[in-house]
Amino acid sequence: MIMSLIKFPFSLGWRIVFEPAHLIMWIIVDKIGDGQIWGAKRLLLYPSVKKTIAYVKEFRAVLVDYYKWPKIPSPLWRCKFCSKKAEWWCVECAKKMCPQCAYNQHAPGTLAMMHSVEEIVKEVDKIGVHFLSPILPELMFGFFAYWIIFSKTLLADDYLSSQAVCPAVDELRAISASVDATLFYYYKNMFFTWCDFEDSFMRFILDGWVRTLITGTDNTILVFQTFPKALLVDVVLMSTLCPILSVLYACLLTIVYTIESKIPRVGVLCEVEKYSEACASFGSWFGAGDATPFPPETKWRNRPMWDIVEGFWYARQRCFKRLSYYFDSSLDGMKNAAWQLLMGSMVFRLACIWLNLAPLFRGILSLVGFSSFIQSQQAKFSGAGSLIVNEPLLRSLASKAFSAAQPIISSSIFVKLSGVWAFFLVLAVIGNVYWVNYLVQARRKFFLGWFAEGGTQETSLEFKQKLTLQKTPAAAPAAEKNGKAS
Repeated sequence: MIMSLIKFPFSLGWRIVFEPAHLIMWIIVDKIGDGQIWGAKRLLLYPSVKKTIAYVKEFRAVLVDYYKWPKIPSPLWRCKFCSKKAEWWCVECAKKMCPQCAYNQHAPGTLAMMHSVEEIVKEVDKIGVHFLSPILPELMFGFFAYWIIFSKTLLADDYLSSQAVCPAVDELRAISASVDATLFYYYKNMFFTWCDFEDSFMRFILDGWVRTLITGTDNTILVFQTFPKALLVDVVLMSTLCPILSVLYACLLTIVYTIESKIPRVGVLCEVEKYSEACASFGSWFGAGDATPFPPETKWRNRPMWDIVEGFWYARQRCFKRLSYYFDSSLDGMKNAAWQLLMGSMVFRLACIWLNLAPLFRGILSLVGFSSFIQSQQAKFSGAGSLIVNEPLLRSLASKAFSAAQPIISSSIFVKLSGVWAFFLVLAVIGNVYWVNYLVQARRKFFLGWFAEGGTQETSLEFKQKLTLQKTPAAAPAAEKNGKAS
């Protein structure tokens, strides 16, 4: 956590500079290239578009290998070892594979030959329609955001004058008082301490709405004054509350998925399922599902059990595989969401303070129908003041300090250093783009020689092995027939 704070300015700069490029590559390769957005299939009819998509894909692959560029997960239908359609699922490897890769990875004589490999149920043989479970995180987030914005408990009339905004501790205090009065009085002082810390966390986020956006009374010192306690609460939430909520969420989603599995597949519901899966993107924003892949619907494995204990563990894993996935993915997503919520609130508040972006955001919200709501919020929190410490005063003090240091800063050596730094920064960006392009061309040249007849593939994959892979008797005649037909 400390290292994250130290790296925060650098990671923030990385996001500001490279996130737009990452988003553009994601749209070009994963959305247009896979035909997932409207009009993509029509664009793919043009050879120039295909060449552009292929080049961007290769360019991003170099960035992923050498520049720690974030890797986009492959589509759910694709084999994890090649670009073919996956038809088998390995329980131990937790990977989907095409028939050939499944055999290569679990060939006789390998350590993985005893793995539990299950056949993936084909689309036409699936049972049930899963139209709610894919978008359940989006629906829950929508209800939570609605509760945060319109709840009178958090944004009450006395929000600016009240000393504590701690809904979680209030609920815990009420439960303890209803269970046992002795327990309540024993932890009474601790409740006040916990409430103070939770209040710092809640106000750090809610002040982004009240003080930054609505009243315009936020300032830099107030942000950094409340940040340490909010950070501590965020760490505690990730360690204690997130696992508990992940268990509840996993149980809820498993129940929903089980109920959906009993619904017959009708044409209309199947279309709704496709749109639901296309809209299921909220969890991926916070890294949900990155830890473990989503387990597909599979048939029972072909391999018999070693003994009754191994058979029991396999059956247990098969029954709870979705519960485990939902728990792991939601835990990672909630931890990332808690961290990004805190850091996002900090960046938003500082950006609005330093760049005066609050009027812009208010104008955008007014254009989409929140004008009357913003006006009511401004009337509600009109008592917010900053007569003593405010941003103009802080800027005045900073300007005086800058003016005092101006002779040193404006000296020739600093001007030269800043010019040299800017020159090398631009040179580094241009040089890295050129270098990555060179690596892309080098890889293309390598693959041409690798896949050419009598190329480097034959000599590179010669390991003096006793056995080699060959077509199965059933597949060989079909392959020869297709060869003659072509």
